[in-house]
Parts: sequence; C-alpha cells; structure tokens
Amino acid sequence: MLDSDGSDYLRTLERMVNQIADNFASDPEHGATAIADHLKRFWDPTMRRDLVEAASAGNISLSGLVGEAVAITRQDVDHSS
Repeated sequence: MLDSDGSDYLRTLERMVNQIADNFASDPEHGATAIADHLKRFWDPTMRRDLVEAASAGNISLSGLVGEAVAITRQDVDHSS
C-alpha cells in the first residue's frame, strides 16, 4: 500500500535498484551499464521514469553504481518521452 506521498513505492524502487547494484558490484567498470541494461530490459517504463525523477529530486538514496546507471537510464527515459 502506498502512503499518500508514494514513499512506500519509492522505498521499494530504491531497495530493488540497490539490490540489483549489489549483484553487479564485482564489476565496477561495467556495473553501471549492466544495471541500466537490466532496468531497460526488466522494469516497466513508468518504474524507470519514477526512479529517475526520484533520484533527481534527491528523494531516494542510491549506491554509487546506481547513480551512474540512473544517468544512463535518464537518457533512455528522455528519448522515449
């Protein structure tokens, strides 16, 4: 269930993307690209957009690799709008 401000949903996105990053942490050189690819392949476009917007607004806490992946994903989201 969502709080009126959507914080439960954002916390879920935050947790999920940071878990994905944990799986790619052993390859920091390619990890951000791998995370962005995973998001593009398996996440709904709305989820990707919401992640990018929440990260841009500073509403969620992301690991270093995720920050880089969000920058890549932002480009994809911007081009699909």
